[in-house]
Amino acid sequence: MVAASKTLGKIAEIGGAAFGERFMDKEVPAAIELMQPDKQETPRYAGVLILKELARNSPTHFHSHISVVFANILVPLRDPRVIVREGAAELLAACLEIVTQRERHATSHLPKILQGCTNGFEAIQS
Repeated sequence: MVAASKTLGKIAEIGGAAFGERFMDKEVPAAIELMQPDKQETPRYAGVLILKELARNSPTHFHSHISVVFANILVPLRDPRVIVREGAAELLAACLEIVTQRERHATSHLPKILQGCTNGFEAIQS
């Protein structure tokens, strides 16, 4: 899965404007669907890997999809498998990198992520 996701990321990078928004409009929702709570851990991991590579390799086209990723990132961040959580953390880092490079003002995403992390820490302590 890692090799396949890296290949998809390279295709998105090389394809550039030829793939553009139409490619992202198809691939991002499909990967988000794989990350849903009702999915098994393996598809969730695949969704995380796909999104991470798209964010890293095509940040310009991925930027418009950051909101939907942030809205769904807590599920894989709380996954029972370490590998899924680590992949989700790398996806989150890639998304935060895009946000900090492209947006001048504090965004509404950051407080939501902080609140989600705080809730996760509180759940662990309980």
